[in-house]
Amino acid sequence: MDPLRLALVALQKEQGNNQCADCGAEAPDWASVNLGIFICIECAKIHKSIGPAVTHVRSVQLDKWTDKMIEDMNKCGNARAKAIWELNVPLCWKRPKPDSPLVHREQWIRAKYERKEFVAGVKDADRPYIAGSMQGFLNKKRRQPVDEYKRRFFVLNNESQSLSYYINCGDKKPKGSIQVSTLNASLVVPGKEHSNAMLLTYRGESGKMRNIFVYADSGQVIMDWLCAIRMAKINAAKIVNTEDANEITRDPIKMGELCKTPPQQTKLQRRFFVLDRNSLRYYKSPQDAEPLGEIFLSESDWVDTNIPHIFAHHPNMFMLHTSGREGGGFPFLTVDSFVRDSWMAAIHAAIETVKKSPEVFTFRRNYITDDYIGNKSDSMDQGASPITPSTFQFSDIDAIWDLPT
Repeated sequence: MDPLRLALVALQKEQGNNQCADCGAEAPDWASVNLGIFICIECAKIHKSIGPAVTHVRSVQLDKWTDKMIEDMNKCGNARAKAIWELNVPLCWKRPKPDSPLVHREQWIRAKYERKEFVAGVKDADRPYIAGSMQGFLNKKRRQPVDEYKRRFFVLNNESQSLSYYINCGDKKPKGSIQVSTLNASLVVPGKEHSNAMLLTYRGESGKMRNIFVYADSGQVIMDWLCAIRMAKINAAKIVNTEDANEITRDPIKMGELCKTPPQQTKLQRRFFVLDRNSLRYYKSPQDAEPLGEIFLSESDWVDTNIPHIFAHHPNMFMLHTSGREGGGFPFLTVDSFVRDSWMAAIHAAIETVKKSPEVFTFRRNYITDDYIGNKSDSMDQGASPITPSTFQFSDIDAIWDLPT
């Protein structure tokens, strides 16, 4: 290895430079020469899309380096760059992680280096989200037809702590209004159809969670809306530190398809599940407005592979044991052992979190509502019969992933 490359690699391994300057990914092997930072390959793609006038990207291993480039990298580095470009990050901005949605990472990078929103002397006028109020058009998903979006005028009011939307911007009465205290906003959107999408969730008067899917025409707009919602919640809660601010909104812990047994039925059916804090919700399809059912995890619940013996022939099942479930718990079928183990780990971690601070979690009675084979029931967890060998049907179990949703 030539001396220039050796010097560059030595810089790359220094404390601070060994993690991506933008998302924190380990062992970044790309760099922005003019910014003097080391970045991961995914963030490097975003830097390249911004252009060399803002950020000049090179590979540590693949591109040629000059003495001047090495000197520039040595003068700065990730730690010094952070002190400049992240000097004034508001509490409503949440730093992205390596697995964060692309729009989150891209807008973080553009806000830092292109729009310079976090540098010394930045004006609040350049950050429209900073007051916790905002208004403008977003595209909102309709309930019916399920694949149609309509432009709606949204108004976030920090003073009244409400988010309202109107069919037209001149309407006097909103079509809907949500109290910010009950609202969660996330860029992690199930069944994502648009790159600049956001999921708004809140618990309605019926006690059920409600999903509202929206998207904006640009990534900056949807990011501004997320930051404004977070700022309104931060203002209401009077939060003053980053750790608490980061938790003011949350992303789902895990999402994906599992197979379950519906109430009054013994065949398995495929459903889309979302694990959110201590709530395990399931939907007929990823972008449904309301769940078919919801299971609230408590400190006395647990997961294992001790499934009823009638399921024992299938290795990719696990059991969620709950105190309120007739028959002992909920058996779930997964597509393979990796998915099974990842779901078990996620649910176990959620239960352990509840054990540490049960007072901060909401506990309600589980409800199971479903429509498999024309059956409809709303049983609040009382309609599911115990599973017995005489009632369970094995037909379709090996082809369960081909079942219609």
